[in-house]
Amino acid sequence: MAYMNRSKLVVDKDVRHAFYEYIRPKLRGSMFVHELVLQLGREEGRVDLVAIDNELSGFEIKSDADTLTRLKRQVRLYSKVMHRMSLVVTLKHLAGATRIAPEYWGIYTYLSGNITEVRAPSPSAVICFRSMTGLLWKDSALQLLNEHGLDKGFARKAKHYLHEHIFEKIGSEHIQAAVCRQMKSHRRSI
Repeated sequence: MAYMNRSKLVVDKDVRHAFYEYIRPKLRGSMFVHELVLQLGREEGRVDLVAIDNELSGFEIKSDADTLTRLKRQVRLYSKVMHRMSLVVTLKHLAGATRIAPEYWGIYTYLSGNITEVRAPSPSAVICFRSMTGLLWKDSALQLLNEHGLDKGFARKAKHYLHEHIFEKIGSEHIQAAVCRQMKSHRRSI
């Protein structure tokens, strides 16, 4: 029987652990959340790792065991609400990731336990504060309206009415701060 050289298949947990150890000191003071579920209207996504500080920085991991079939949809969805977004890929996916990811997405590679920054992330070119407003839970939306004296008559309204009112009346910097505050206060840091 002929000897077959089989290199170890790099899986998500390998990349995730190495990247977390790499990025944590660079984003000191941020709260990190694994597998953050985003519900934007009828669409849902799950960002592999999010750093929450005064803005949201997301990281999508693609190991050897993954494919890039969902990446275009993930780019469209995550770019709407993440201030900065990056891909963390094995060499298997580097060429495809570079073709699919927009210029403002960062790209990092994983090789033998080491992380290398290929391209630094820039602020999202398509961030949508209407979509970001949709991340607010009803109690957080009411709190934000109250802080701006805009809550009268909204306590019993459906959440989407609150979101629309917030988007129309409150500036983007306040929306961003409220979303980050909500995520920090309702999530456990890792």
